[in-house]
Amino acid sequence: MERPAVLLLEANRGDVGLISAALEECSTGVDLHTVTAVDEAIAFLERRSPYQDAPSPSLVITDFYRTPLPVAQRFLGYLGQRAPVLPIVVLTAAADPRHREACAQPWVAEYCVKPCAWGDYQSLIARLVRRWIKRRTP
Repeated sequence: MERPAVLLLEANRGDVGLISAALEECSTGVDLHTVTAVDEAIAFLERRSPYQDAPSPSLVITDFYRTPLPVAQRFLGYLGQRAPVLPIVVLTAAADPRHREACAQPWVAEYCVKPCAWGDYQSLIARLVRRWIKRRTP
């Protein structure tokens, strides 16, 4: 049986490392696939080159902290076409009111601010996986 896949749209390598480590340490049993730009994420979801063999993710996690608002809105609109099948979690470094408002869409499952403490970070990642993936896995 294939392990559930998580698609992470994150440009900050440090944050990618933190999420990857949290997933491993929490024994979530998911495979993490990372892209750094909206166009890459769309190509991944549509299985366009170079992602022809990409799995269908069970969860999308994204951070729009450094993403220009119009780009974030375009991606959220695209993801809205895939809802409610694909849960979308916005995991951000700062609660920018403009981004929070843009993310207030019915198809955005959660909007979370990244905790500073490592234990809290691990707990948040584990909770997200349990909530949005594990209950959908047979």
